[in-house]
Amino acid sequence: MTSTVSTTNLWNSTQLALLKGILAQLIPSGANGTIPSAAEFGVADFVIQKVSDKPDLQLLFTQGLEYLETLLQRSEKTAAELSNEEWIALVSQLEKSQPTFFEMLLRTTYMGYYSESAIRPLFGLSAGPTQPEGYLVPADDPVELDRMLEPVRQRGVCYREC
Repeated sequence: MTSTVSTTNLWNSTQLALLKGILAQLIPSGANGTIPSAAEFGVADFVIQKVSDKPDLQLLFTQGLEYLETLLQRSEKTAAELSNEEWIALVSQLEKSQPTFFEMLLRTTYMGYYSESAIRPLFGLSAGPTQPEGYLVPADDPVELDRMLEPVRQRGVCYREC
C-alpha cells in the first residue's frame, strides 16, 4: 500500500475520513450538541499542520492511518458506514496495536482542540490566554467546600508533627 505524501494532502481520502472518524471518537460532541467533536471543530487540519513539517511524525501517522485503512478494508465498509460500536472497537484495536501512534494522535488531538480560544468558553473558561493572568475561575462555595472537607477532618491527623 503506498501513500500520497505532500504538504497539502498527506493522506488519501479514506485515510482522512478515518482520521476524522477517530477524532470524533477521541473527543465526541456534547450530548446536547453545544460542544463540537474534535472532527467537527476541524482538529484534522491542526493534525495535518503539526505532522506536515516533521518527517518522523509524518511516517508515524501515515503508518497508523494505513493500519486503520487495512482494518477498514477487512470490515468491507466505508468509514461513513461504521456504527458507533464499530468505531469504538476500531479505536480500541488501534490503541492496543499501535500504541505509539495512538498516544501521539491523542496528544495532538487534545492540543488542537483545547488550545483554541473558541472552545474554552464552551467549558465555562475564559477565551483569553491562560498566561500571564490565567483563566477566570469562579470562587468555590464555602458551604460545599466544608461539606467535602468534613470526612477529612473526621479522620483526624494522619501525619507526624516534626
